[in-house]
Amino acid sequence: MPAPDLVHGLPPADAAAVLALGVPRELSPGDVLFRLGDRADAVYLIRSGRVSLALPMRLAGRDQDVVVEEYEPGHTLGWSALILIVFVPLAVRKYRSATSR
Repeated sequence: MPAPDLVHGLPPADAAAVLALGVPRELSPGDVLFRLGDRADAVYLIRSGRVSLALPMRLAGRDQDVVVEEYEPGHTLGWSALILIVFVPLAVRKYRSATSR
């Protein structure tokens, strides 16, 4: 995995301490990590696989999730939990086999 953006710039010992706080969570394709409007109470570091951020929209008379961004290993999701935003602004769905911590 590339150096995680979550700990970019930290000394190695501090980065290791921050990363040790995480709890692994496995996702299968199609699993939802969080949805628009959920409480923003966790930060996720993508360790493997790929996830997509999507906004629910009504297009051509159908409700569907529109992918606005995709993330790969090393990227952090859920920054809202660190800045006192109560609800998450996007939905995240597993795109390919993914592991977060």
